[in-house]
Amino acid sequence: MSLVPLGFTELESSAYLFLLRESPATGYRVAQGIGRPVANTYKAIESLRDKGAVVVESTEGKLIRAVPAKELLRRIESDFDRRHKRASQTLSSVVRPHDDDAVYRLAGIDQVYERCRAMLRRTASVVALDLFPAPFRLLRADIERCVARGVMVAMQVYEPIVLRGAEVVVNARAPRVLSRWSGQWINVARDSAEHLVALLNPEADAVEHATWTASPFLSHIAYSGLIGEITASALMNASPRDLRRVMKRMSSYNDVSSDGVRSLSSPRPRSARPSTPSRKASQSRK
Repeated sequence: MSLVPLGFTELESSAYLFLLRESPATGYRVAQGIGRPVANTYKAIESLRDKGAVVVESTEGKLIRAVPAKELLRRIESDFDRRHKRASQTLSSVVRPHDDDAVYRLAGIDQVYERCRAMLRRTASVVALDLFPAPFRLLRADIERCVARGVMVAMQVYEPIVLRGAEVVVNARAPRVLSRWSGQWINVARDSAEHLVALLNPEADAVEHATWTASPFLSHIAYSGLIGEITASALMNASPRDLRRVMKRMSSYNDVSSDGVRSLSSPRPRSARPSTPSRKASQSRK
């Protein structure tokens, strides 16, 4: 066990864990117990005291006692919450630039899932998703929260699931598609304003390829394609007498006035062209 991920050095971690087992002890005894130089151990103990991980006796003996693990973890959690709140307040005041039409590559699996969750939190009107089984299980709770907020959710999946309030369609060729790909796909387009597509490894815990964009143009194309594919699967799954009803239900996803659609339909100001001097004016300066 190591406390390094919580902000401790390896030496501080070793000293604290020793004191959990052997408290109270002198600094010299701690150094002997962990096999580290005395001077370095005393510095580590001072740091542990500053971090609230140990208490030091006020008499000359200076016995050191570890703070109980539960108490230390609660203090670390409380301190993190305070720092998180301050950072959130600072970052929320930063003005986000607009009109970013670039396509960005996402490298880490945590980044992919967190970006998906952030997109779902930001969804105002409608979101279309195409999710293989493993990503769906990890994102299900976030999708359910979207539905609970009244967001229109259309989703293509690859095994039968029940998610009330959402339009859920099992891919009409699911076995064939799953056998074709060894990895797991994520495809999300929200409000025609953001689009993320990712191919994960078979265990869905590493990224093979992933891109994200906030381009309304590209996101609307991706959204329209997803809705078209979901509609096609829904029609292939439907009985002949249900075709009209399915088509009417799915057509509602093309009529949503979302952020991206409004952005694309609003005329953008043209950048001013630099004025070119007339031939006559340029001759007069010669």
